Amino acid sequence: MNQIKYIFSACLILLMISMAVFLFKTFPESGMISETSALIDNTSSFSTPASTKGEQIFKQNCASCHALDRDLTGPALRGVNERGPWSKDKGNLKKWIKNPAPFIANDTYVKGLKEKFGLPMPSQAHLSDAEIEEVIGYISK
Repeated sequence: MNQIKYIFSACLILLMISMAVFLFKTFPESGMISETSALIDNTSSFSTPASTKGEQIFKQNCASCHALDRDLTGPALRGVNERGPWSKDKGNLKKWIKNPAPFIANDTYVKGLKEKFGLPMPSQAHLSDAEIEEVIGYISK
């Protein structure tokens, strides 16, 4: 009878550990931290409709790999327009977002990003220039 109790207890402990590991791994990807930060930011400054649209586009297309102030699967994006090949030519940032492949092949900064993060940025060709401007406005705040 005692063996059954010990086996049952061991199974229960393993189940609890598995659940804890699962929750720990999925919590950062859930976006709860960045959503909370966004709520705090919205209380401290007036939010315009344009920034709301940029934030929405960011969450739909970028937030699975990027955060504003910390690296995730991709680099943190705050201040991105001041780095890399787009720091001198702002049009390059739009080109990068729509089609990153030419930059990956020809730019040392972007090659370094690929080495650091492993995966290249996927093309976001479906975004219009206006939508990209909205996102740049949002991440530049």
